[in-house]
Amino acid sequence: MKIILHGNYPRSEKLVEATRDFERGRIKEEELKKFFKEDILNLIKLQKNWDYIFTGQFYFQDLLRPFSELVYEVEIDGLKRFYETNFFMRKLIFKKFEIKENKKFFEHYLLCDGLFNKKENLTFTFPFLFFFQEFSENIKLKEIGELLLKVIKELNEWGNKLLIFYEPTFGFKNINEEEKEISLWFLKELKKFKNLKFALHSFFFDVSNDLDFIFSLDFDGYGFDFYNNSRDFILKNFPENKLLLAGIINTDSTLIEKEEFIEEFIEKSINYVKEENIYVTTNWSPEFLPREIMDKKIKNLIKGEN
Repeated sequence: MKIILHGNYPRSEKLVEATRDFERGRIKEEELKKFFKEDILNLIKLQKNWDYIFTGQFYFQDLLRPFSELVYEVEIDGLKRFYETNFFMRKLIFKKFEIKENKKFFEHYLLCDGLFNKKENLTFTFPFLFFFQEFSENIKLKEIGELLLKVIKELNEWGNKLLIFYEPTFGFKNINEEEKEISLWFLKELKKFKNLKFALHSFFFDVSNDLDFIFSLDFDGYGFDFYNNSRDFILKNFPENKLLLAGIINTDSTLIEKEEFIEEFIEKSINYVKEENIYVTTNWSPEFLPREIMDKKIKNLIKGEN
C-alpha cells in the first residue's frame, strides 16, 4: 500500500502558539522559524521511503494566497464561505493582471526556506481553475491558467514532482461549455511539461454527473472523496493506467480508520486499478484536524503498510 499526502498539513499546537506569540510581538521571527522547522522535519520523518514527499505547505495560509505574490496589485480582502463548510477564505481581488517574477514564492512556500531541495521527489497542492476563480475577483479563467502555468514552467525545470490540483467545484455547480474549453486548453498546456506528473482531486460533492468531463481532462491521476462518492461507480469508470488517489482518510473525523476498512477498500479497488497505481490519501485537506490526530492516522496507515 502506498500513501500520499496533499493540501495543507495541520500545524502543531506549539507552532500555533508560537505564531500567536510572534503576532503579538512576544518572540522574534527567527524563533518562530525554529517551530516551523520542527513541524516540517517531523512530517518528513513520517514519510520515510515514500514515492513523493509532501512538504506540508506550512507557509501557505490558504491555497490561493501565495499566488497573490506573483501578480502586481492584488488585495486580499473579504471573507467567503468555503463551499458548504463552516470555514471561510479571504478572496484575492485583482486590480490589474500582470505577472511578476518572485523567487520567494519558490524558495519560501515550496522549498520551505531550504528544508527541501529542487531535485527531491516532492508533491505540491495547487488550486485548480474553478476553485481559484471561486475565491477571486476581476481575473479571467484563462488568466488563472496562465498564472499557474508560470509556476509550473519553473517546476518543470526541477523535475520529478507530482502536482495535485484541488477542485471542489465539481458537483457543486454546473461547468459551462466555455469553462470546459478553457480547462481542456489548460490540460493541453500542462502536458507540454514532460518532467512533471499532474493529478486532479475533487472533494465534498458527488461528482458522478461530471465524471465524463473529469476523465476527459488528461491528468496522470485522479483523486476522489470516497466519503461522498460511490467507490464502485468511480472505479468501474476509472481509466486505465492512471493513478488513483483514494481519499479514504477522513479529515472530517478524529476517529482513526480501521485497518479492515483500508484493506477492504484496496482489495476491491485492485479489481479495477493496478495496485501499484493506488495511493491511499485524505479525502480533502487535513489542515483543520489537530496535528496529533492527523499524525496518528498516518502512523496507523504505515503500521498497516508493514
